[in-house]
Amino acid sequence: MQKSKLRNIVLVILGTVFLAACTSKTIVPIPVVTGPVSFSTDVIPVFSSNCAISGCHVAGNIAPDLTASKAYNSLMTMNLVDTVHPNQSVIYLKISTGTMNQYIKTPVNQQIILNWLTQGAKNN
Repeated sequence: MQKSKLRNIVLVILGTVFLAACTSKTIVPIPVVTGPVSFSTDVIPVFSSNCAISGCHVAGNIAPDLTASKAYNSLMTMNLVDTVHPNQSVIYLKISTGTMNQYIKTPVNQQIILNWLTQGAKNN
């Protein structure tokens, strides 16, 4: 009788420990960016808030210059854009998996850049 009582107590304690260790994880879907992407109204804000900041991708610092007035020409003259294979564009690889990923971390911002490239990388 004592062994069975002890066994039940141990099982209750173990069960409680295992249940307390369980956590649930809420999966939040990543917003999908659809529709036309404008360089001036969609892409430039991503660059302005993440890249074209003091000491980074601004005139006289790290190329390319991603300030609003220079970004498009900088990307094109440095051959950072590939509209035939948008997901292989240097700019996209840098922000999605490369050295600039730590600055443009959000999938939404990365998707904006990819959609812009996929849509022909227009200066609109």
